[in-house]
Amino acid sequence: MLVCTLVITILSIMIPQSAFSLHKTDDVSWQLVMISSLSGCSNYHFQMVKKYTEITEKYLELYDVPNSYHESLCLTEKVFEESYNKPDDIDLLVMVYDKNKGQVELYQNDIGGFYSHRGDDWTRNHIIVICDCPNFDFSDPVWVLSHELSHFILNYKGFDLDVVEEQIHKWDEKYDFCTEFNYDESCFEQRTTIKTDYYAYDWIVMTPYEPAIQVPIFPLGNNSSILDTSFKIKMMAKVTEWWVEGKIKDSDYVSTMMIYSDEKPRSLNDNIIFPKTSSVILTESPKKDKGIPKFDDFNKNKNPSFSKFFDDSEVHNTMVLPSWFKTRAELWLSEEISDEKFNLFLNSAIGAIDCKENFEMIIKINGNPSCVKPETVEKLIERGWGMKKPKSTVQKLELKPTKNTTYYNTSFDDQKFDKNTFPYQNPESMWQYREHRTLRDSNPEFTFTSTGTDNTLSIFSTSNSKGTGLIFKTFDKSDLLNRDIKVTWTAGKEGTGRSPTKLLVYDGSYERGSDNDFPFYEPHLQGSGKLFSKLGGVKFSEKTTIFSPPLEDSQLDKVTIFIQKSDDHRSTEYFIEIRSIEIEDLGTWLFEDTVITVEQSDTFGDFGTIEATLIK
Repeated sequence: MLVCTLVITILSIMIPQSAFSLHKTDDVSWQLVMISSLSGCSNYHFQMVKKYTEITEKYLELYDVPNSYHESLCLTEKVFEESYNKPDDIDLLVMVYDKNKGQVELYQNDIGGFYSHRGDDWTRNHIIVICDCPNFDFSDPVWVLSHELSHFILNYKGFDLDVVEEQIHKWDEKYDFCTEFNYDESCFEQRTTIKTDYYAYDWIVMTPYEPAIQVPIFPLGNNSSILDTSFKIKMMAKVTEWWVEGKIKDSDYVSTMMIYSDEKPRSLNDNIIFPKTSSVILTESPKKDKGIPKFDDFNKNKNPSFSKFFDDSEVHNTMVLPSWFKTRAELWLSEEISDEKFNLFLNSAIGAIDCKENFEMIIKINGNPSCVKPETVEKLIERGWGMKKPKSTVQKLELKPTKNTTYYNTSFDDQKFDKNTFPYQNPESMWQYREHRTLRDSNPEFTFTSTGTDNTLSIFSTSNSKGTGLIFKTFDKSDLLNRDIKVTWTAGKEGTGRSPTKLLVYDGSYERGSDNDFPFYEPHLQGSGKLFSKLGGVKFSEKTTIFSPPLEDSQLDKVTIFIQKSDDHRSTEYFIEIRSIEIEDLGTWLFEDTVITVEQSDTFGDFGTIEATLIK
């Protein structure tokens, strides 16, 4: 009951006067108040006011949070309750209890400190309460302050509550483990120091959550700065650099990039963890309640599970981006692909996110993917906090536009997802690719990249490859009747092999993920319905090949154009570079800086999509 009274009393100070009230400045405005349990404030109290004020200011600076503060105060309990008036422009109130008050109102209720927010405006009405009373059962007060300030900063900057809470508590548990049981090099990851001028002392504080450092403070009334494209690109590049270097995990990277991709600043109401309220309380628990194992469990040799105690893959690193995305990220950082192309890659990668073993994916109501334990999935869905991601594998995902809507149907139970959640491809500009295993002893090893001359589309086979690699697109037969088709391309090889390139037209439509369309151990495709074949040679400089396929033998409404590279397995490396494909009166597909989405790899029939630039 005491805790409820405590929280209600303190939080009443923070009840918003008017939601979305304006700041006088874009700085975070805060005030620190020391509460004395005595009849007045002693020299000790005033010393602590100076100490915690300086630590708060310097810790906000570690996160690059521009801030200003009102004069710090020391007040007795009675004066605080009867006379304290919070300044109108205060965003954050930091309250420090002295030892006697903290022991009674916090520690006796198993609370070392807490952070809370009230109201709909996530930039206002924040409060932190800690106790200046070192105690064996709780973390050091300065550490607790940095812990709660981290909660505040991440929430203030718009991070989802699963990041706001889980990331900070994970580091807190690790710190307590290091200070109590076993200190090793890994402990340096969770801690840093702040040097105060008044005390000339280095205080140990929680390491800032790096993705949040570069996230800007959202100024109210004018959001143009955070929506500025060039600014967002710089921030996205920095976060991508951290991810490529392994400094942040896949899940943190995705969460951060989604913040930059939003069309408006994120607010607490966007968060599904508390979908019906915009208030939150996050508490600092005693060390004994933080999941620290018993002392006997710390011997790794006796207890192999100990090595996983702080293994992020257990809880905090459950999300996995597709492996191909790292290469695209590196190309973007080195300015080898455009911002627009990288954004398409990013959307495709987010759509292809998978979960590690023993976790299942749900899609939150804000569109973000999340990996959770299977036993919690139904609970989350029942509460309206998310929906299941289709169980089908990424390579079977087919997106088709529907009329008069910005959503795209999938083949999974008629569910709908926003085109930014899963990879969106313009059907008109999209081509498909596929490896074809033509013989029982064959293993087609082809790569499809935009690394050809002038970043043209390249189809490359290794010296161990045997089979065919194809790009293709299905058209209405009526669109190709009596039309010239022009292919501008190059072919080459390294070795003595003589496998040619081919231009092919087959009757009917073909799907990259269908083993029926590309039958194993068969030299021809689906039903051998070949209508046209033209050899392009084995090796030639860039040229334009023109052909008009005869379609009089076609018996279907659709026909499919193929460009095929064969490999005869003679220790020869082959390649094709395709610059453009033009169909008379229909359009030209330019294959420079193409977006290539890998949907299945490391098999005998890899496949994916190729997004060209279509000019009509």
